[in-house]
Amino acid sequence: MTASTPGTYEIDVQDIEYLRHGDKPLLARLFKPRGTGPFPLMVELHGGAWCRGDRLGDTAINEPLAKSGVVVAALDFRMPPDAAYPGSFADINYAIRWLKTRAVEHNTPQHRNLPVRDAVVRPLVEHLLDLRQIDRAREVDLAVGNDLRERPEDRGRRDHRGT
Repeated sequence: MTASTPGTYEIDVQDIEYLRHGDKPLLARLFKPRGTGPFPLMVELHGGAWCRGDRLGDTAINEPLAKSGVVVAALDFRMPPDAAYPGSFADINYAIRWLKTRAVEHNTPQHRNLPVRDAVVRPLVEHLLDLRQIDRAREVDLAVGNDLRERPEDRGRRDHRGT
């Protein structure tokens, strides 16, 4: 924290490759407060209806967040025509896992759930995480020999295979 402005941090901004598809890197722009931390980490997914935009679009929002003591990871992810659904979700899922494995390096606590800043995208990411939980439960059922008929807790939900 700077002595002149309480609650305001100097920040470092860097682009880091978190995933590569062929010759195309996917980058995370990290806005990191300088200081002892640990600092909370927030994932920022740009708007653009899943078909336009990039990690640079919300810099005006991400910089003040970082200056207030939050590490912000603004992500690039594949969009049409480079990748159809669920390509974007796969990239975002990978980025979240990548960030969690580097929590100490980025001076953030290692959380199970990371906040996502985007009113439209957040429910979709939560849905993705929910589908992963259903899949894990079904994998356990298969491993112990249970049948996979619809269970009461799965009613009204569909996994990525449409079952």
